[in-house]
Amino acid sequence: MPKLASLSEVKRQHETLYEEALRDRHALIDDADQQRRFIGEVDALLDDVVLFSKQVKSVDDYAWLTDAVLKWQVLFSAVLNLPRSVEFLSPPESIEPSAGRPFWSEEELDRWFRDSAYQQSLIRKTNFILRETGLLLRMIPSNGYEMDQDWFTTNTLLAARVLENKINLGRQLEPRSYCRLEREWLSSVEKLKAYFVWERREVPPGPGFETVDYYAACEEIRRSLVEPDAKASLEDFEDVREYLEASYLTKGKFDVHKGDPARRLQEEKANRISTIVGGHDPDQHWFEAETYLRLYYENIIPAVIGDSKSSVESTLMVLKAFQFSKSAEKQFLIINAFEAAVAVCFLDAKIIEELWAAAADKPVPERYTVSTAPLRTSPGAVAVPQELAHRLRVDADRRQLVFLGVMAKSDRNLLWELLPGERQTINELFEQSRLLPRDSTL
Repeated sequence: MPKLASLSEVKRQHETLYEEALRDRHALIDDADQQRRFIGEVDALLDDVVLFSKQVKSVDDYAWLTDAVLKWQVLFSAVLNLPRSVEFLSPPESIEPSAGRPFWSEEELDRWFRDSAYQQSLIRKTNFILRETGLLLRMIPSNGYEMDQDWFTTNTLLAARVLENKINLGRQLEPRSYCRLEREWLSSVEKLKAYFVWERREVPPGPGFETVDYYAACEEIRRSLVEPDAKASLEDFEDVREYLEASYLTKGKFDVHKGDPARRLQEEKANRISTIVGGHDPDQHWFEAETYLRLYYENIIPAVIGDSKSSVESTLMVLKAFQFSKSAEKQFLIINAFEAAVAVCFLDAKIIEELWAAAADKPVPERYTVSTAPLRTSPGAVAVPQELAHRLRVDADRRQLVFLGVMAKSDRNLLWELLPGERQTINELFEQSRLLPRDSTL
């Protein structure tokens, strides 16, 4: 139950404390007792803000409460130099958009987008104002570049909210909105979430905190992969399935010639690889983008709707696509937020945890895209089958069998039959190619 009796009292208390923070900022920073008293009063106010946010009936009241939360988040960081996270306010059920509909229309999402971009602009301007004495009453216009940055930041924020399950892809967004997530790289979302991790710190960061915060942000997304509350139903997957098939797949295979969306998707990923790794080998970058796309898009639907056996195999392939993008030897960072959100929302959490557990006690290989194992027989006695000639080779100098990519069970069974003297070597290649340590997933 709120300590303050009404929303009007909440507003008055907010104005009183906010004015005190601006007026007495130096005393609040230097005097520990005064700072402790002030933070206690603000925490009590924010507790009431959260409680009232679940009760308001008016969109305007909810907007005011959201704006107040944003102002306090900025004030703590920019004025008091006390980075912290203020609770995000989810809209109450009583003011859900389009009564009775379990998803946001593109128009509703567009309104949210515009409001949030405006709030990003307020945060940026407030940070600037609060750092500069004498500018509190001046107008700060935004140029085109700054407005673009507000828009880009808001798109990243939308993707973060979806991956945090604050907006559920399967239950709240319609296919017209998926493109907003597709144009956001997952690495950008991880960097934004790393900033949120920094804000939540209760003690000043030490050396190397940027890397620590980034890994913490990545782990938050990995946790969402196995979060039961994030999962939507097979019925909710129907829109996603139809979108994938209409945009990217022909008879279950990724088809770059399907139309503009498929061609553009492969071009974006190939260009991203070229930008990140450098070099001038567009054909190789195109091939590597295609490798990722085939791993992900040809397996995501059977991973969700397939039977128990095919679902396990396809889930592994989807997560291997993520590993292919993120692994140390590649670091392409070509996962987009839509691809990650579909995995978070629909992949079976139990299967993912079992795949992680299977790799937990295994040595980490130097590379995830290429597997090697020692030969038990003479290299000259090993005949590579034609079906796997593009993925399997004999390294005679090192007396090794080398396999490129993920070995399917059908590949293993074929090699068992054709190379009976190398059954142990084939088993080692099979297990190594399918390793999926938790921290290599997203």
